Amino acid sequence: MDGSRVRIALGVAGGLAALAGAFYGLVALYGADQITRRPRHGLEHDPAAIGPCWEDVCFSSRDGGAQLHGWWFPPRGRREALLFVHGYGAYRVDALWGGDAIARHFVERGYGALLFDLRGHGLSAPARHAFGLTERNDVLGALDLLAARGFPPERVAVIGVSYGAATALLAAPDAPGLAAVVADSGYAEAWPVIRKRMRQVAPLLTRLYPDPAIRWLARRLFGVDLVRARPIEAAERWSGIPVLIVHGLADDYIPSSHAERLHAALPDAELYLVPGAGHAQTFTTDPAAWLARVEAFLERAFARA
Repeated sequence: MDGSRVRIALGVAGGLAALAGAFYGLVALYGADQITRRPRHGLEHDPAAIGPCWEDVCFSSRDGGAQLHGWWFPPRGRREALLFVHGYGAYRVDALWGGDAIARHFVERGYGALLFDLRGHGLSAPARHAFGLTERNDVLGALDLLAARGFPPERVAVIGVSYGAATALLAAPDAPGLAAVVADSGYAEAWPVIRKRMRQVAPLLTRLYPDPAIRWLARRLFGVDLVRARPIEAAERWSGIPVLIVHGLADDYIPSSHAERLHAALPDAELYLVPGAGHAQTFTTDPAAWLARVEAFLERAFARA
């Protein structure tokens, strides 16, 4: 092969390599964008279906990075309040979980209840989803709002589902004195869940192994460090807050092994595994049993606080 043919072959090879690199980069960019952004839903629930008295509230996250919106249902006959934290892609009333029925139950029993939209959801400020890393400041901002209304941490329990549960666990170490946390269907770390979901949604593209590039682009372009979203590490800074970990044994989105890992990291926590329950369906699988277990846990936690 003469020199000109060698140069042509090298040029073709270089061009193909550049095209392959560009395609790999586009796949990674698409993945990083889709993972950190989901279409938001408008409000589809009537607060009157939860309680007869409510107030529209607007407040800031503790870091000042987002304006947040929600509903506040004042207590009737009790001195405690519950803070509800919804799942990924939902809003203040997490319909998959049965959040409206859960909130209504506790409002009817006299608890105050704050339901709000995390950043990037519902009516709250636009934002990339950081799987709890930045959203933890939204939970802390909601606790600040409750404190300003006369509910210090020892009179507040946080109830979160899925990504909301993980966010609550990440926030709790910076909320000393909090009465309790109920973490339903949460993850011990986000990246294995994301990676598994990518392989289910786009099995052909994930054969390119775009994982490192997705993580790098998510961090550099959107400020989201997907690997650091690890609620299990919050256990190292835990301050003795009572925790009830709830999970469905039939959850194929976030396996129950995540709940078991969290329980191992928080040995004083209670573990409630629900047979036959899929992801975020622990309540809807057996509402009476779920409410009895969670309500008993909250009563003990508030009594101790």
